Amino acid sequence: MTSSNHSILIRGGISFDKRPKSFVQDTIPSIRKWFDGQIVVSTWKGQEEHLSGLEKDVDVVVLSEDPGPGFIQSYNRQLVSYESGLSACTGDLVLACRADFDIRSDPFKYWESVPKKNNGFMQVFEERVIAGNMMTVPPHRAEPSVSHFRVSDWLQIGKKNDLQKWASVLETSKQLYRSASGLNDICTSEYKTEQYGSEQVWFISLLHKYVSPNLNLLNYTENSDLAWYSLVNNFWIMNTRSTLDAHNLNWDFQSEFHPWYIREEEHQQVYQSIYGKD
Repeated sequence: MTSSNHSILIRGGISFDKRPKSFVQDTIPSIRKWFDGQIVVSTWKGQEEHLSGLEKDVDVVVLSEDPGPGFIQSYNRQLVSYESGLSACTGDLVLACRADFDIRSDPFKYWESVPKKNNGFMQVFEERVIAGNMMTVPPHRAEPSVSHFRVSDWLQIGKKNDLQKWASVLETSKQLYRSASGLNDICTSEYKTEQYGSEQVWFISLLHKYVSPNLNLLNYTENSDLAWYSLVNNFWIMNTRSTLDAHNLNWDFQSEFHPWYIREEEHQQVYQSIYGKD
């Protein structure tokens, strides 16, 4: 059983139009089988009905005003629920995930294995954040427009102060998107002509805000080395299902090792090519 000074943040929509099925009645008790620390659920008003009966398992419920989906893939809702939920987390080390994740065993056990060596180039976080391989695409795997700076937003484990940086970029993202699209009204979740996804907007906004103000949504495809260093110096990628035992129930149909997704061994090889073996 894991507790100590850790928190788990379940953030975002529990049930909504695109993902109507609610899983929390199963997934939160599943987490409680191995974790007796703080569990925070951060969502928006109107979602609390799905938490009925879970009062003994959930320590804090944070209900924000629904910010609307935003300009791409429920981006507003993701970041608002993330940032608001972190404010309620008391642990120094936090696991943050979507509400459709069934985490079947303790992934905190991997924290001490995350390497510390870092040359500081493009580094935002004080310590690397663990992220899953699913939806993380290595910069060379596909066209730069869809592969550069694409790190999974499904699940992270990191120091609270680092995840607060990760969750703090909504206004930066809006500014970058307005500049790239030429639109003033960005209150829509529909794709327009861009190829990048919300994962890329999130990571590019983080880097733009904290370490690379010249990086934006118009020039992010230009340098694959920059994309690699940004990934390796800020994240430690682990296989989502086979290592972290974290299962996105809305994506059970897809292979963990989709041809585009990075594998943890591949990430480790790139790290070792820069820093050598620990």
